[in-house]
Amino acid sequence: MLPEHSYMIKRSVFVDETLENFIKTFYNDVDVNTNVNNTNNVNGVDINIMTANLQKIIDLQQQQLAMKDKQIDELTTMLKQSQEQQTILVQALNAAQALAAIGKQQFFLQAAEQTTEQPENPEVPENTKKGFFQRIFRK
Repeated sequence: MLPEHSYMIKRSVFVDETLENFIKTFYNDVDVNTNVNNTNNVNGVDINIMTANLQKIIDLQQQQLAMKDKQIDELTTMLKQSQEQQTILVQALNAAQALAAIGKQQFFLQAAEQTTEQPENPEVPENTKKGFFQRIFRK
């Protein structure tokens, strides 16, 4: 499938010096105003062979482009799925934060209710109540 004097590494086509020089020679030596006079040779290069080789290169590059397009489509699909999952996770985290805030609010309300139910100055029997000097000197 690859033209002679070319090879592929990781889905990229490389040409060796022979094919590179051949292509350069064809394009550098061909004069636009040259009359071909119904021959298939230009500067010693067979046009049919050159055309066939160039067509093979074009076909190969079109196949590579189609593969890249498919990869881009797959990556785009994966990115959309990832964004959807991220949106769902953000919504779940927001809901969890709201529930946590409600739980804290209920805790504080219950704590406030308990403090209002307790008397402000609980009566302590006098015999257990110690004065300032008694606590310091411990008699």
